[in-house]
Amino acid sequence: MHGAIREYRLRPGTAEETIGKIGEQFIPMIANVPGLRAYTLTVVGGSKIITTSVFEDQAGAQESVRRAADWVKTTLAASVVAPPRVTVGELPVRLVIGNVKVGYGVMRRFACTSANAVLIAERVREGLLPMLRATPGFASFGLLLADGEDLGGVSLSAFADRATADVANERALLWVKENVGALLTKPPEVLVGEIRLRYARSTVRTG
Repeated sequence: MHGAIREYRLRPGTAEETIGKIGEQFIPMIANVPGLRAYTLTVVGGSKIITTSVFEDQAGAQESVRRAADWVKTTLAASVVAPPRVTVGELPVRLVIGNVKVGYGVMRRFACTSANAVLIAERVREGLLPMLRATPGFASFGLLLADGEDLGGVSLSAFADRATADVANERALLWVKENVGALLTKPPEVLVGEIRLRYARSTVRTG
Protein backbone atom coordinates (compact mmCIF):
# COMPACT_ATOMS: atom_id res chain seq x y z
CA MET A 1 0.00 0.00 0.00
CA HIS A 2 0.94 3.64 -0.45
CA GLY A 3 0.00 6.83 1.35
CA ALA A 4 -0.08 10.58 0.82
CA ILE A 5 0.23 13.03 3.71
CA ARG A 6 -0.56 16.73 3.28
CA GLU A 7 0.10 19.35 5.96
CA TYR A 8 -1.67 22.72 5.62
CA ARG A 9 -1.26 25.91 7.65
CA LEU A 10 -4.52 27.83 7.91
CA ARG A 11 -5.45 31.44 8.50
CA PRO A 12 -6.86 32.00 12.02
CA GLY A 13 -10.56 31.29 12.29
CA THR A 14 -10.88 29.28 9.06
CA ALA A 15 -10.50 25.72 10.39
CA GLU A 16 -14.18 24.86 10.76
CA GLU A 17 -15.10 26.21 7.33
CA THR A 18 -12.18 24.35 5.78
CA ILE A 19 -13.14 21.06 7.44
CA GLY A 20 -16.70 21.49 6.23
CA LYS A 21 -15.62 22.02 2.63
CA ILE A 22 -13.29 19.03 2.72
CA GLY A 23 -16.02 16.78 4.10
CA GLU A 24 -18.68 17.97 1.66
CA GLN A 25 -16.63 18.46 -1.50
CA PHE A 26 -13.17 16.93 -1.44
CA ILE A 27 -13.83 13.53 0.15
CA PRO A 28 -16.49 12.62 -2.44
CA MET A 29 -14.03 13.62 -5.16
CA ILE A 30 -11.08 11.64 -3.79
CA ALA A 31 -13.36 8.67 -3.13
CA ASN A 32 -13.49 8.20 -6.90
CA VAL A 33 -9.74 7.61 -7.12
CA PRO A 34 -9.21 3.87 -7.71
CA GLY A 35 -7.77 2.00 -4.76
CA LEU A 36 -8.63 4.43 -1.96
CA ARG A 37 -8.67 2.60 1.36
CA ALA A 38 -8.89 5.39 3.93
CA TYR A 39 -8.78 9.15 4.43
CA THR A 40 -8.23 10.99 7.72
CA LEU A 41 -8.19 14.67 8.64
CA THR A 42 -6.54 15.80 11.88
CA VAL A 43 -6.53 19.32 13.33
CA VAL A 44 -3.39 20.41 15.20
CA GLY A 45 -3.49 23.50 17.40
CA GLY A 46 -6.41 25.04 15.56
CA SER A 47 -4.27 26.41 12.72
CA LYS A 48 -2.94 23.30 10.98
CA ILE A 49 -4.65 20.36 9.36
CA ILE A 50 -3.02 17.09 8.36
CA THR A 51 -4.74 14.86 5.83
CA THR A 52 -3.72 11.27 5.22
CA SER A 53 -4.85 9.14 2.28
CA VAL A 54 -4.15 5.41 1.97
CA PHE A 55 -4.26 3.65 -1.41
CA GLU A 56 -3.62 0.18 -2.74
CA ASP A 57 -0.88 1.45 -5.05
CA GLN A 58 1.42 4.35 -5.81
CA ALA A 59 -0.66 5.55 -8.75
CA GLY A 60 -3.65 6.23 -6.50
CA ALA A 61 -1.55 8.16 -3.99
CA GLN A 62 -0.02 10.32 -6.73
CA GLU A 63 -3.44 10.98 -8.27
CA SER A 64 -4.78 12.10 -4.90
CA VAL A 65 -1.93 14.60 -4.60
CA ARG A 66 -2.75 16.02 -8.03
CA ARG A 67 -6.47 16.32 -7.28
CA ALA A 68 -5.81 17.86 -3.88
CA ALA A 69 -3.47 20.48 -5.34
CA ASP A 70 -6.02 21.54 -7.98
CA TRP A 71 -8.93 21.55 -5.53
CA VAL A 72 -7.12 23.51 -2.80
CA LYS A 73 -5.96 26.09 -5.33
CA THR A 74 -9.51 26.76 -6.53
CA THR A 75 -11.46 26.24 -3.29
CA LEU A 76 -9.27 26.97 -0.25
CA ALA A 77 -7.04 29.79 -1.48
CA ALA A 78 -8.50 32.19 1.11
CA SER A 79 -7.91 29.76 3.99
CA VAL A 80 -4.52 28.18 3.32
CA VAL A 81 -1.50 30.31 4.24
CA ALA A 82 1.21 28.54 2.22
CA PRO A 83 1.71 25.56 -0.10
CA PRO A 84 1.26 22.28 1.77
CA ARG A 85 4.04 19.98 2.86
CA VAL A 86 3.38 16.79 0.89
CA THR A 87 4.85 13.37 1.60
CA VAL A 88 4.12 10.32 -0.56
CA GLY A 89 5.48 6.85 -0.07
CA GLU A 90 5.06 3.17 0.60
CA LEU A 91 3.33 1.86 3.74
CA PRO A 92 5.30 -1.25 4.74
CA VAL A 93 3.65 -1.31 8.17
CA ARG A 94 -0.08 -0.75 8.72
CA LEU A 95 -2.58 -2.04 11.27
CA VAL A 96 -6.20 -0.97 11.81
CA ILE A 97 -8.33 -2.15 14.73
CA GLY A 98 -12.05 -2.10 13.99
CA ASN A 99 -14.80 -0.86 16.31
CA VAL A 100 -12.64 1.70 18.13
CA LYS A 101 -13.98 5.23 18.35
CA VAL A 102 -11.11 7.43 17.20
CA GLY A 103 -10.51 10.85 18.68
CA TYR A 104 -6.83 11.81 18.48
CA GLY A 105 -3.86 11.13 16.25
CA VAL A 106 -0.09 11.32 16.63
CA MET A 107 2.25 12.02 13.71
CA ARG A 108 6.00 11.45 14.09
CA ARG A 109 8.18 12.57 11.19
CA PHE A 110 11.70 11.13 11.14
CA ALA A 111 14.81 11.74 9.05
CA CYS A 112 17.25 9.00 8.05
CA THR A 113 18.94 7.33 5.12
CA SER A 114 16.92 5.06 2.85
CA ALA A 115 18.82 2.01 4.09
CA ASN A 116 18.11 2.88 7.71
CA ALA A 117 14.44 3.51 6.89
CA VAL A 118 14.11 -0.15 5.92
CA LEU A 119 15.72 -1.21 9.20
CA ILE A 120 13.43 1.12 11.14
CA ALA A 121 10.35 -0.38 9.47
CA GLU A 122 11.47 -3.88 10.48
CA ARG A 123 12.10 -2.88 14.09
CA VAL A 124 8.82 -0.97 14.30
CA ARG A 125 6.90 -3.99 13.03
CA GLU A 126 8.56 -6.30 15.54
CA GLY A 127 8.76 -4.02 18.60
CA LEU A 128 6.80 -0.77 18.55
CA LEU A 129 3.65 -2.04 16.85
CA PRO A 130 2.97 -4.84 19.38
CA MET A 131 3.48 -2.34 22.21
CA LEU A 132 1.03 0.15 20.72
CA ARG A 133 -1.48 -2.57 19.92
CA ALA A 134 -1.54 -3.55 23.60
CA THR A 135 -2.36 0.03 24.62
CA PRO A 136 -6.05 0.50 25.59
CA GLY A 137 -7.73 2.82 23.10
CA PHE A 138 -5.32 2.07 20.26
CA ALA A 139 -7.08 2.26 16.87
CA SER A 140 -4.52 2.27 14.07
CA PHE A 141 -0.89 2.65 13.06
CA GLY A 142 0.85 3.26 9.78
CA LEU A 143 4.51 3.77 8.85
CA LEU A 144 5.16 5.59 5.58
CA LEU A 145 8.61 5.58 3.97
CA ALA A 146 8.92 8.68 1.81
CA ASP A 147 9.59 8.28 -1.91
CA GLY A 148 13.03 9.57 -2.82
CA GLU A 149 16.54 9.01 -1.56
CA ASP A 150 17.31 9.50 2.14
CA LEU A 151 14.03 11.28 2.98
CA GLY A 152 13.06 9.23 6.02
CA GLY A 153 9.37 8.81 6.70
CA VAL A 154 6.35 9.37 8.92
CA SER A 155 4.50 7.27 11.47
CA LEU A 156 0.81 7.84 12.13
CA SER A 157 -1.08 6.52 15.14
CA ALA A 158 -4.74 6.95 16.11
CA PHE A 159 -6.29 6.56 19.56
CA ALA A 160 -9.63 6.87 21.31
CA ASP A 161 -8.82 10.07 23.23
CA ARG A 162 -6.12 12.65 23.98
CA ALA A 163 -5.03 11.05 27.26
CA THR A 164 -4.41 7.70 25.58
CA ALA A 165 -2.60 9.38 22.70
CA ASP A 166 -0.30 11.30 25.06
CA VAL A 167 0.60 8.22 27.12
CA ALA A 168 1.24 6.12 24.02
CA ASN A 169 3.34 8.88 22.47
CA GLU A 170 5.57 9.10 25.55
CA ARG A 171 6.14 5.34 25.43
CA ALA A 172 6.74 5.42 21.69
CA LEU A 173 9.31 8.21 21.94
CA LEU A 174 11.19 6.26 24.61
CA TRP A 175 11.08 3.16 22.42
CA VAL A 176 12.34 5.15 19.44
CA LYS A 177 15.24 6.55 21.45
CA GLU A 178 16.29 3.12 22.70
CA ASN A 179 15.72 1.06 19.55
CA VAL A 180 16.16 3.24 16.47
CA GLY A 181 17.64 6.48 17.77
CA ALA A 182 21.06 5.64 16.34
CA LEU A 183 19.51 5.24 12.88
CA LEU A 184 18.05 8.78 12.80
CA THR A 185 19.82 11.89 11.59
CA LYS A 186 17.84 14.13 13.98
CA PRO A 187 15.13 13.76 16.66
CA PRO A 188 11.63 13.06 15.29
CA GLU A 189 9.10 15.87 14.88
CA VAL A 190 5.91 15.09 16.80
CA LEU A 191 2.41 16.50 16.28
CA VAL A 192 -0.72 15.54 18.23
CA GLY A 193 -4.18 16.59 17.09
CA GLU A 194 -7.88 15.91 17.07
CA ILE A 195 -9.20 13.65 14.32
CA ARG A 196 -12.20 15.38 12.77
CA LEU A 197 -12.94 13.41 9.61
CA ARG A 198 -12.42 9.78 8.67
CA TYR A 199 -13.32 7.93 5.51
CA ALA A 200 -13.13 4.18 5.21
CA ARG A 201 -14.61 2.39 2.20
CA SER A 202 -18.06 3.96 1.81
CA THR A 203 -18.48 5.51 5.26
CA VAL A 204 -17.53 8.96 6.47
CA ARG A 205 -17.35 9.34 10.24
CA THR A 206 -16.87 12.56 12.15
CA GLY A 207 -15.04 12.58 15.45
